[in-house]
Formats: sequence, structure tokens, C-alpha cells
Amino acid sequence: MTRYGLQRAVQGLKCRKQSAIEKRATGHAALIPDGTEDPQAEVILAEAGEQTPQELYGSVLRRAQTVKLLARLFEEQQKVLADCLTQDHWLAVKQENRGFERGNPDRNCLSSVC
Repeated sequence: MTRYGLQRAVQGLKCRKQSAIEKRATGHAALIPDGTEDPQAEVILAEAGEQTPQELYGSVLRRAQTVKLLARLFEEQQKVLADCLTQDHWLAVKQENRGFERGNPDRNCLSSVC
């Protein structure tokens, strides 16, 4: 063989070697599932992935309960406030009527009309 023949043979072997390395890497990647190669590590990852939605659900549930409680407390306070304002209003009207009945126009809102 000549010098050029040897160089071509070496070049051909290098190409075949590189091709074999690429095929081996492709086959290895096809055999390995996404994630880890260790089955115990897969179980740990799956459990961790399961906890995340449960924690999120718990957080959302607590927030919903808090909002519900706040809404109930706000409604109760509105009722109390409405009752107080209504009672104060009627007490003021009664006092004005008493003043009007006694002939005291200063304490009556209708004094300017009469």
C-alpha cells in the first residue's frame, strides 16, 4: 500500500469509529428513561412530585376558608353597624318629635317648614 492508501484507510477507520461512538450514545440514550437511572431515586422524585400538588391544595383550601371566615365576619359587622345606625336614627327622630311636641323648634328639623 502506498502512503496515500494508508492515510485513506486510517481516515476511514476514524470515521467508522466516530460513527460507532455516535450510535452507541444514541442507543444508550434510548435505553435510559427520562429522569434518573436509579429506581429508588425515581420513587423519591415521584413522592416529591406528589407532595407538591397536595401542599398547593392545602394552601388554597386554607386561603378559601380564611376568605369565607372574613366574609362571614364582615357580614356580621355590617348587620351590627346597620342595627346601631338604625337604632340611633330612630332615637334621634323620637327626640326630635319630643322637642316638636313640647314646642321647641330648635330641636326639630321641621321647624323651618312650620
